[in-house]
Amino acid sequence: MADIGYIALALGFFVCICSTIALFWGQMRKDSKLTASAQIGVFVVFGLVTLSAIVLIYALITHDFQLEYVASYTSRDMSWPYLFSAFWAGNAGSLLLWGWLLTFFAVAMVLWRRKTTKELLPYASSVVMLTAAFFLLLLTFIVNPFAKLSVAPTDGNGLNPLLQNSGMIFHPPALLAGFAALALPFAFAMAALIAKRKDRDWLVDLRRWTLIAWIFLSVGNVLGAWWAYVELGWGGYWGWDPVENMSFIPWVVTTALLHSIILQRTKGENRLWTIGLAIVAFNLAILATFITRTDVLSSVHAFSNTGIGPALLGFLGLCLIIPLVLLYSRRHLLKSDQTPGPTLSKENGFQAINIIFIAVSAIVLIATLFPLISQLAGGGKANLGPSFYNIVVGPIFLVIILLIGICTLIGWRHEAALTLLRRLSLPLIISFILGITLALATSIAGWVASSFALCAFAACTIFIEAYRMIKARSQARGENPIKALAGSLSGSRMRYGAMLIHLGIILIAVGVIGSSALTTQKDVSLSPGGSTTLNQYTLTYDDLQSRSTPSTYDVRAILSVQNSGHIIGQLTPEKVFYLSYAQPVTKVAIHSTLREDLYVILAGWSNDNTAQFTIMVRPAVKWIWIGGGFLMLGGLIALWTPGRAKPKTPGRGKGLPDQMDA
Repeated sequence: MADIGYIALALGFFVCICSTIALFWGQMRKDSKLTASAQIGVFVVFGLVTLSAIVLIYALITHDFQLEYVASYTSRDMSWPYLFSAFWAGNAGSLLLWGWLLTFFAVAMVLWRRKTTKELLPYASSVVMLTAAFFLLLLTFIVNPFAKLSVAPTDGNGLNPLLQNSGMIFHPPALLAGFAALALPFAFAMAALIAKRKDRDWLVDLRRWTLIAWIFLSVGNVLGAWWAYVELGWGGYWGWDPVENMSFIPWVVTTALLHSIILQRTKGENRLWTIGLAIVAFNLAILATFITRTDVLSSVHAFSNTGIGPALLGFLGLCLIIPLVLLYSRRHLLKSDQTPGPTLSKENGFQAINIIFIAVSAIVLIATLFPLISQLAGGGKANLGPSFYNIVVGPIFLVIILLIGICTLIGWRHEAALTLLRRLSLPLIISFILGITLALATSIAGWVASSFALCAFAACTIFIEAYRMIKARSQARGENPIKALAGSLSGSRMRYGAMLIHLGIILIAVGVIGSSALTTQKDVSLSPGGSTTLNQYTLTYDDLQSRSTPSTYDVRAILSVQNSGHIIGQLTPEKVFYLSYAQPVTKVAIHSTLREDLYVILAGWSNDNTAQFTIMVRPAVKWIWIGGGFLMLGGLIALWTPGRAKPKTPGRGKGLPDQMDA
């Protein structure tokens, strides 16, 4: 079976190369027969890579320890969900998933074609196939997932205990799908440059695939934060680790790309930005892959040195140099159709947000690579800690939230200052009252109260805009508010999707501000029967229990919890010792509400059953996960929309037409 998987990879690589050449050459020569036959190669490659993936999955679930990969990442006592997730637990398997996702998206791109991109599709397909060929090259000649051991062990090493969490099942595939999907906006941007396309029709496909990549990246990042919060036992969800940063930066650039596509479709502006951001976003995904799979930066999330670093750097250089040369040669095609608009306009608001997004990306990227930069400068590897990111990046994102609020109600073209102020008056009043109330009636710091007030301002503008849309439809068609809402949502899915996305970002900001600034913590040692109090919570230590399994030894504490005198149940923080793993794994206990999380860690214990605990009360954490849900829901609603309508010229103060809101 393993030989079948390897042969399928090798054949897939060969067909990828043939399809890449045939697609490009056929379109250059306007040979429709050659192009059509080459597109069949896309399906063939997908079938071959799918066969290879099925062979590896079969080997994992049947415990074929003759394969080095299976022996390294599985064991006989693992449940089937973790056996399946071992597919992407190692370097070779995750690269195979990368390649499979690329070929899957290539097939979807060919099937989901439109007449307006018929000319671009062969060029775009050739770019995606070339990218897939690179990953199949790595799998065939450098990191073969079907490599065999000379002697098969009776059992495997098993999956790292930290990876035995439901987050492992969903987080890596979502993030890898986002990285792989970024190849399609990159491919369409390259195709547009090759074909010298100046029109806006092809942007529908560019937006579609950019939004798909953005949704996967959003889900992947939020799931990663949740996984760190519930599994690692440190009370946080984002540590500004290099690998975390390199999954965050492509998301930021992809968000900027979506805004740039809107401006180009509606105003004929931002052509250079759109093409450039599509190129940069994909190359950041390749850079993230390089950092994750080499030892250039220290990270708990990175693989050990895999030997593919030079190949990834070479491919990264290829994906930068060729597009930049092509971009320079087509620079005369990328000029804006219109002169810059007035200062007070939605166009300039979008542009300001994009500039800030790029600034954030650059800051985080430079800070992430700072150990390498300082080493090259002769100063040794100097790291910038989380405090640097929090101090620098946090305020910048508050500015973005402010601009979200303003851009929601500002009109296109020109907006009179007094008109804009009148539209913003109610959100300003509400946010001002909230900020003053929080500052005077609570003990929170002034900057925290101001940050919450800013989030309230942006949220109010979104609700006001939704109300205006529903009211306008109700008055125009004589519909009741519920029917007007349903009809408005059906006809303006992109617009409502954008509102939900922006609301999700605001909710995440509320969660981050609350949990970062208002967390209280207590380290305490308790004997059985002892109690401690933190804020309104009283925790009573009842018992310390242990249990053994063939592969683990668990120790857990039982705590009874009261909230302001009312019993709310028990919490059972644990330490799990795996026989095959040197360090114990912390299993935290969390009581979660919309207001706050009670977060308890079992830090240690003594022979007399005295136990040490770290107890935290973390306000608003749940709103981060709810905000992540809004991001996904808004993205899906915005994606689920007809894309055949032609752009219209937006009216003053009315926002974008339905088919162009993001």
